Amino acid sequence: MKKTFACALVVLSASVGGLGQAHAATNWSFLGTGTETGAGAAGNTLTYAGTGDGGQVTLSAWSNSKDNAATGAKYGYIESAYLGSYPGGLGVRNNDATTASGDASEAKSPGHTMDNASYNATTSSGNYTSGSKTADVGLRSDSILLDFGVGNLAKLSSVTIGWWKGDSDIFVLAYTGTGTPNFTTPSSSLGYADLLNNGWRVVRSDQSANYMDMGKGIQASTNSATYAAASVNNANVSARYWLVGALSSAFYSGADVTADNVKLAGVSAQVTRIPEPGNLALLVGALMSGVWLRRRSKG
Repeated sequence: MKKTFACALVVLSASVGGLGQAHAATNWSFLGTGTETGAGAAGNTLTYAGTGDGGQVTLSAWSNSKDNAATGAKYGYIESAYLGSYPGGLGVRNNDATTASGDASEAKSPGHTMDNASYNATTSSGNYTSGSKTADVGLRSDSILLDFGVGNLAKLSSVTIGWWKGDSDIFVLAYTGTGTPNFTTPSSSLGYADLLNNGWRVVRSDQSANYMDMGKGIQASTNSATYAAASVNNANVSARYWLVGALSSAFYSGADVTADNVKLAGVSAQVTRIPEPGNLALLVGALMSGVWLRRRSKG
C-alpha cells in the first residue's frame, strides 16, 4: 500500500514539474502557404508547424492605416490587414490596397511586402523608396503578429528576412501584458507609439525596439539559399505574442523610415509550456489529498 502511494506521488510530482519545462529550440519557416483561415480578406491568419517540438505559430497582419475619425488625421491607428504568402516569405497588404480611393500600388511589388511606405495624396500611391514627399499625408507601417498559442511562452531568438528591397530595418516587440493585445479589437484607437504603454515591451538590452539591416540575403531575391537568420531578443524575454514590423516612425526618426520593404521568411524560438491554472490546481489537489489520506491511515 505504501509503495503504491509513493509511486503515485512520484508520478504526480513529475507531472507538475514537467508542465513548465522548456522545449528545445524550434524553427518555423514561412516560405510555404501554411494553413489559412479567412482566405482572401483582411484579418486572415496563417498557421505553421515548427521543425522542433515547439508546436505551431499563428500569424496575422496589421498596419496603422486606420484614420483618426476624431481629428480627421490620415492614418495613425492600427487595424487588421491582409497577410499574404509570396515567393520570398510573408508580406502585408494594408486596407488601402482594396479601397476604391486607395493605393493600388499597395497590392503590387514591393507594396505587398511588410513595408513602411508613406502615402502620397497627389499621386494616390505609396512612396516605397526613401525619404518623404511634400504631399505625403502619413506613414503606413506594416507588421505581423505571431501567436504561439494558449499556455506557451516563446523566447524568440532569431528572425529571418527573405525577399527585401530598398532597406531591411525592422522592429520587434513582445507582449508581456495580460490577456489578448488590445490593438486587435476593432474599436481600438492605438498607434504603434501607444503599444509600449499597453503591455508591449522592447526586447533589446539597450532598450531599443529597432533592428537594422536584417536582410542577409541578396536584395530582391527569391533564392532561399541566401537567407540567413539574424539574432534578436538579447534581453531573453519570453511571451506568447510577438510583433515584428517594418521600422516605424514611432520608434525611429531617421530619414530612411520609409525605405523598408521586407518579407518574413521564418523565426526561431524556445517554447516553454506553462501549466493552465485548472490543470495545476487538480494536480496539486491530488497531491494534497494523497498526503491527507496517508496521515489518516496512520492515525
